[in-house]
Amino acid sequence: MFNPAQRQELRPHSNPAIWAVICLLLAAGCSTTAVHYRQCPQVSVSSNAIKLHFPGDPAVEASVAIENGEVLGLSQIFVDGCEVLDSPHPAVPVARAITGGSIEPVRDLDAYLAERQRVGDQHTFPSRGALSTTDIPLRGRYAGWRRCRGAVVLDVALPRGRAEWWLRPASTRVYNQTYSGVIWQLRLYDVGRVYEVDVEEPVVFAEGDWRFQQRGSQSDDKNEEEFQLSLQPDPKQPYSISKRKYGARQQPFFFLGGTRGSTLSYFDRLTCADVEESQKEGRIALRSTIPVRPDETGSIATPAKLWVFRRADLSDKWAAVNEWTWAYDRVVGDLQAQAGVKPVDPLPTLFHQQFDTPGLEFGFTPALRKQMPPPSLEESWLYRFTNEVVPKAASWGIGVIELRAVLDTDIDHGEAEYPAGSFAADSVCSPWGLRISPKLAGEEGLAYLVEQAHARGIQIAIWSAPAHQSVCSPVVRAHPDWLMFDASGRAINRGYVTLVGMDLAAGFREFLEGAYRDLHTRTGVDGVWADSYCAFGADRDMSDAVPYPQLDQAVMLQRAMQRMGYTYLMREDCGPIGLSSRSSGLEGVLGHEYLRYYFLYNHQDPTKRYDPESYFRSLASKGVMDIRVPSEFEALPNEARDMIVRTNFAYREVLPLMKRRIVLGNGNTWQGVAWADQRDHMRVLFSFDAFDWPIPSGARVRELMTGETLTIPGSHLHAQPWRVYTISP
Repeated sequence: MFNPAQRQELRPHSNPAIWAVICLLLAAGCSTTAVHYRQCPQVSVSSNAIKLHFPGDPAVEASVAIENGEVLGLSQIFVDGCEVLDSPHPAVPVARAITGGSIEPVRDLDAYLAERQRVGDQHTFPSRGALSTTDIPLRGRYAGWRRCRGAVVLDVALPRGRAEWWLRPASTRVYNQTYSGVIWQLRLYDVGRVYEVDVEEPVVFAEGDWRFQQRGSQSDDKNEEEFQLSLQPDPKQPYSISKRKYGARQQPFFFLGGTRGSTLSYFDRLTCADVEESQKEGRIALRSTIPVRPDETGSIATPAKLWVFRRADLSDKWAAVNEWTWAYDRVVGDLQAQAGVKPVDPLPTLFHQQFDTPGLEFGFTPALRKQMPPPSLEESWLYRFTNEVVPKAASWGIGVIELRAVLDTDIDHGEAEYPAGSFAADSVCSPWGLRISPKLAGEEGLAYLVEQAHARGIQIAIWSAPAHQSVCSPVVRAHPDWLMFDASGRAINRGYVTLVGMDLAAGFREFLEGAYRDLHTRTGVDGVWADSYCAFGADRDMSDAVPYPQLDQAVMLQRAMQRMGYTYLMREDCGPIGLSSRSSGLEGVLGHEYLRYYFLYNHQDPTKRYDPESYFRSLASKGVMDIRVPSEFEALPNEARDMIVRTNFAYREVLPLMKRRIVLGNGNTWQGVAWADQRDHMRVLFSFDAFDWPIPSGARVRELMTGETLTIPGSHLHAQPWRVYTISP
């Protein structure tokens, strides 16, 4: 193992600053801890604030605002004298509660659909009741403070019920660096049927701070760019981010890096909160809508929220990118450990899109699939795909083939099987349970594909939908009481004509566990791309006594699937739990592939879809740009196709060593990516530019793009562009 002195010498001459950051990589992060007091906290109450001082090194301070004797909300956090949160006009948290009404479950699906047909609105289901809701400002009379279980508790008497602000100091480690700050939690008693709480937090930033995003939005022209914040933003382009899921692929935390240091915030558990950001003067107003539910004592509590900070100079973008990466690893690792799920590494992917994608099929159109009888195995599409595409994929270095439209869906059935009011037609994305389409040779055909793919070192994953079904599905027809409803009492369909959301907590999860187990047993399939994971998969059923997003149920399903033997699980929209997938049209990603971390995507523009340099940078960053249309890939110039193929094989060889990432840059030039293995050896270098890379004397060096073993006479490797090096001491 390299010792610290050796690591310090592994510093490219072109950019010494980045190697000051590499020393942060020497140890894995510890768990977040609440700090127990060596000295009692100091609490002072004035006419405008309750100020808490937590002694220590560094000292931490927090303030909760008061106005006319009433508590407003958290207004300030200081760490080591640096402002983390600060607002002259703190917003009052607001609870959202159900105050009346009811929603009846559907008992007779045929009658429900017949009513829908009479109304004639294909996109809307009839109402089965409605709920009345109201917003409750959590502003009330200050009633004193006390210490409890290591926290300072501020008591607030509300017009109805009471609230408690729990605050305590916190410390966490991100690769051997200590972040310090405050954990806060809001607890409510006797306030009614509250199901979510809105909280605004004013985040302090400095000129030039970096705010990185993994947004995945196909409509935002800055969807893959990092933001360098300014105290004087362009009025035509003010800093703002529309509402997104906090636990989604975009990111599970808030991160800033700059000249003052690094600010990090996250919930202590996976939380399906909606979060939006907007700049207000010199602050980022972070507004979170946090789902809540009663605990075993009957109190309603938000998850605990951390705001931690460390002093550092992260004015260099590459240093800030690395701090963001290590914070991501730290937070996501904790969430995965809490949930009992295993991380999934991205593999070079051949993504088989729907059957109407031009150039993708063998004349197997939707119309043909609709009309044809179930074929024999040897005459089936799966058989032909296996024998014609799988050998090519193996020669291209593909690690996983993902099939989108192989389930038994609306398209596999005739009109006589559609119930009146279903408005069903020929969708390939409206599943009827979890069978493989008989039109494709069913489970026998999939088992044949899996067997042949495994023989060539390729895994097989299929598209599936863990929380929606076709309204025609036998599962829905047998269990209409499993439908989810919005507050207006209408079945949740998110605008789709023939889809309905299924309540995983009502019995559908147990059904799916059995279905996925049977499918794996019969076919050996390796994985699933779970569609609508942060849509239907994170929706809440407002007809439940305690409406709460079902993301936790979806995670329980994933954990069960991994125990069954599913190894390659992709989640559309939800990064911390499973591999994130998928986005298209992300032209802004070019040159910013370091933000596609643990992420699958493609360029919608075919001229950029297989850009070999972008492809190389993506794999170097542990993101994957998939191959979508084999005929397009085969039509590439030989040089471009050969580079992608060699990159795939090199990446798959070094993937077991790619545990800790260091992005290398000099000024505006992104030079490469280095990786350490689990034991903190510096083992892998992907280079995009020519630069000198210090290595230990006598190190063994292999270059995988050409297959060369290099003899390095001195202590520096002269890295060349578009090379993958392994370095062994």
